[in-house]
Amino acid sequence: MHLYDLSPTVRRRIVAEFDAESAARQAERYEQGRESAFQRDAEKWLEFRGYWRRTAGNIDAAPPPSGWQFHVRNAQGNPLLLDLVLLGNDGRYVEIELKTATGRLARHQSRLVESGKNAHVARSLDDLRHIVGQWEYGKLEATE
Repeated sequence: MHLYDLSPTVRRRIVAEFDAESAARQAERYEQGRESAFQRDAEKWLEFRGYWRRTAGNIDAAPPPSGWQFHVRNAQGNPLLLDLVLLGNDGRYVEIELKTATGRLARHQSRLVESGKNAHVARSLDDLRHIVGQWEYGKLEATE
C-alpha cells in the first residue's frame, strides 16, 4: 500500500504529522552522526511526495505519481552517483548527496556537486524539501 492509496484527508494528516517533527529534534539526530537516520527519513518523505523506490513490486504495481527514487547504498565504492537519484515522470533527474550538518563531502562528491545543476547536497530534511521543490518547478539553480 502506498500513501496515494489513502484518501486525500488521511494523506494530508499523515504528511502534516511527518512534517511536524521538530527541526531541532531532526538536527540533533543527524548531528550525532546518524546519517542513516537522515537517509531513512529522506526516503519516507520522498515516498510521501510520490517518488517510489524502484523495486520489482513497485514496477508491477503502477507508475509512481511523481517518479522514481534510487538510493545508492555504500556509494563509497561507486563514486559515479550521489546518495539519491530522483527520476521524474517527465524524464528529468536530480542527484542529491545526504550529509549531516558536520558531514564532509568526499573529493569525488564535491566534484559532482560543483559540476552542474543536477547535483546537490542536503544537510537536513528542510534542505531536501527545498531542493526537490525547486527541481519539481524547474527553478533549481546550480550549486556553488
